[in-house]
Amino acid sequence: MPLYRRKPFPLVPEPDDLKPEELVFQVRFTKEIFRSYSEYLRRINIYHKRVWTCKATGKGNLTYEEALDSEEKASKRIQSIPPEFVAFVLRDVQFSTLNLKDLVNSIAEKLQGPLTEGAELYGKKNGRLHPCRIMRVLEDDHRTQYEIEWLNNDRRNSGKAVVDGEDLTGKNLPFSKRLLKSFIRDSTSRNLPWVLHENLAKKHGIPTTPPENMKSKFTLLNGNLVNKKRKRSEEKGKTEVGFKLFVFLIFSRPCIINYPIDDLLVQPSDEDSFLMERPTPCRQFNVPMDCVGHLLMVWDFCASYGRLLSLSPFALEDFENALCYKETTPSLIIESCLALLRIVLNDNDAKEEKKRKPKVS
Repeated sequence: MPLYRRKPFPLVPEPDDLKPEELVFQVRFTKEIFRSYSEYLRRINIYHKRVWTCKATGKGNLTYEEALDSEEKASKRIQSIPPEFVAFVLRDVQFSTLNLKDLVNSIAEKLQGPLTEGAELYGKKNGRLHPCRIMRVLEDDHRTQYEIEWLNNDRRNSGKAVVDGEDLTGKNLPFSKRLLKSFIRDSTSRNLPWVLHENLAKKHGIPTTPPENMKSKFTLLNGNLVNKKRKRSEEKGKTEVGFKLFVFLIFSRPCIINYPIDDLLVQPSDEDSFLMERPTPCRQFNVPMDCVGHLLMVWDFCASYGRLLSLSPFALEDFENALCYKETTPSLIIESCLALLRIVLNDNDAKEEKKRKPKVS
């Protein structure tokens, strides 16, 4: 799931008492259901903000849909990891305290194989890499060297040499480090320490309880690994907030409101109760329903720019009745059209005059 400001974001559960014939609002890409249109809009606005992060790739500054699409593409790439390496990688990830870069490098080194006797890898010879096999590890007080034998195309010995560790290169990884990063992000529910998803850990037989050296710092709470210090600080904070609220309720006095104040702070009176009710939408128009949008658009334009058009204000009903009047052309329609034409002609005259104006040399 995409991260909201780099933190998990829970989805709204489906209402329990939902009836089949009930009209609701559903978010298309999360399938969340809302009874209230205002709550639906509030959630949609959050999803449209560029504060989401793709959990698999770490890419930020995305909308929820973009982050979701990025995760789907990353999950397809992650499936290209050979199955025989999945359990090996997950065991190293579980409860690791390394940062992501160090964790990936550590796993990559293990996958490439250690520099031990009998390991086949590549060594530098005349500025190029050639296949070789480690015959013996030469260690002294200052450095470690390796006695190797060069291998030809038939994997046979074609010479020996003694080289340093930096002259040896391990086998190529079966997948890229970038893909490994995405796999780790997608497989874990938290980081530092990294904790695998419970169902994924059980599938591969990986322990879900923290090791002994972590039990003093972390504890399991509802299946999640929680920092004990943070938990205690949160409980302490809740206690302090509760105490302050108690003191406020006991010793607070009714405050006197000094006007003017913000409109949202004004409490409606009994006489304003009718303002709180949402009016019933009107569908009784004289014009066809497919023309209502154009009707509202033209009337709103004339009403908004009436002073510029030199038009007196007129009601929507009058404008609609004038459009539907068939015996003659009403003066309201004539004046509106003339006002619009006057603006267009004056604008064209101004442009022509500007073109004819000689340039000062």
